[in-house]
Amino acid sequence: MSMLTNMRRNVQTAFERQQRENDMYESGDINTLQYGLRGTANLLDATLGNVVGETVSAVTPAFIEQGMERAGQTLMGTSAGQYATNLAQQYPETARDLGAALSVAESIPLVRGATKAFKAGQAVDEMTGPASGKGMLTASANNVIPGYYGPQRAGAIATWVPNQAYNTVADLVSPESRAKYREQGITTTSQQIMGKALAKNDIEDSLSYNNIYSYMGFDAKGEGPHRAEAAAQYIDRVHGGSGRVGKRDLIQEAMLKSDLVDYTRWYPGSYKDLIKANKLKPYPMIAEGVRAKRPVSLPDSDLDFIEDHFGSVWTEPSALPFKTDIPFAEARRPVIAIKSAGKGGSKTGKHYKDVLIDAPFAKEVRRLFPEGTSEVSPSLLRETLETASLASRDLDRKYQFTIMNRPTNDGSIWVTGSRPGSAITEGGINYIAKVSPKGTIMGVMSDEHNLFEGFAGKTQKYTLGAVPALSAMRYILPHRFIAVTPPMMTDVKKGVKYIERESFDTPAGRSSKSSEERLRPIIDYQPSSEVLGQEIRRQRGIQEAGAAAGLMSVTQEEEKGR
Repeated sequence: MSMLTNMRRNVQTAFERQQRENDMYESGDINTLQYGLRGTANLLDATLGNVVGETVSAVTPAFIEQGMERAGQTLMGTSAGQYATNLAQQYPETARDLGAALSVAESIPLVRGATKAFKAGQAVDEMTGPASGKGMLTASANNVIPGYYGPQRAGAIATWVPNQAYNTVADLVSPESRAKYREQGITTTSQQIMGKALAKNDIEDSLSYNNIYSYMGFDAKGEGPHRAEAAAQYIDRVHGGSGRVGKRDLIQEAMLKSDLVDYTRWYPGSYKDLIKANKLKPYPMIAEGVRAKRPVSLPDSDLDFIEDHFGSVWTEPSALPFKTDIPFAEARRPVIAIKSAGKGGSKTGKHYKDVLIDAPFAKEVRRLFPEGTSEVSPSLLRETLETASLASRDLDRKYQFTIMNRPTNDGSIWVTGSRPGSAITEGGINYIAKVSPKGTIMGVMSDEHNLFEGFAGKTQKYTLGAVPALSAMRYILPHRFIAVTPPMMTDVKKGVKYIERESFDTPAGRSSKSSEERLRPIIDYQPSSEVLGQEIRRQRGIQEAGAAAGLMSVTQEEEKGR
């Protein structure tokens, strides 16, 4: 049906409705105030509202119109929609008066635009959940900062920030990107980052990627999947930190290679509970390809000590000036994920290698066990590690480690330190490890995901609270998020190996897909016409209200000048 035909039909409808209003007024069914309100509404519906409505409809693609129609049908099927329908049926005249008042109000461009945006927002909430948009303000960031681990960190950040600000604004003003995030928790920018990484066609990014890893001591070889995986991991951490509630099955599929346990609310003792409930203790290998029937015996006290450590070592500046830093264990509503050890050719982080092989203390332990050595004395073990720990204080931080003050029955030594990790997502990691005189090492990697919070915390701290950057960031990301591996184990002597759960017994739902197979659906995802239609409607409402507000401002200034 043509636009002119629709406009004529709308005029006729308004005319017929006015005839009924005349009859009701003459018979005394409605009063003078009601008659005037309804008459004004009919006039506006036949003129201004008619022209605006049909013009918008004419330029709206058919699939969007259909999507909006289906969305409206969906909304009417909800309990709220049914309630409104029943109410209108019970009180038809009151409903007509309210409708007339709305028609009059919406003749004002500012009100009309704001109302349109509000209704569209309500529709999106109904379809995707009111909390599905949480975290979007930080979801477009690229979690690779070229040069961050080099000597010019400040310059690297200064170069990185403008690009992230641009990407964030671009996604926030894009109805398509907003629809993607509300439906699946992904943005157009995040899709582009993953797509470029998998395609390996961005020379600048590839070089940046290699430079970062070269400085950290790893050979990246330009492998794009690492970066694509990191982008997916970053989005997942945004979901957990923001408290987003909504569909995220595409991201969850991507995270099956990364996390053994999805993020969940942390509480004292939760690490121990998650390790035991998911059977994540390591198993010794008794022969090639044959594991023991029982896992390594790890006392609850060790698991509790590990949790006490990562709960206290990760801190955040207080939002209040002159207050001490707040450890993770004292944060409000923190969340935790159990991350894969990444033993083997993992593209999600090789934490087994980070802690048990490349960490500086591990190299000292291997020197104590030349071929043929089965055990050393507890005193020699302590002396060796203490000497190396003292010497490491004069070295770069990534080579430093500390002996922990924790007595053991068998002469084992607990150590801890921080260093760059092999995963882009984690960046700098902390580790805690228990070294036995028999040459076994049990270690755990932890990392708090605080890319933006770290910047904001320093800004707020150094300005003594004058710039409440961290307070604002905690409004966007209220949940502190930590990722921790299960206990990982190795034996520095030849002939004894340990195997982590994901290597031999994959939990239900684990994925055997490649990076390409898991990430491609994210990269190619397009929003539904229903949600996209409402986001377009919201955008138009905001633009209409903004234009009207601008016009009103100009008019007021002109009046002042007279």
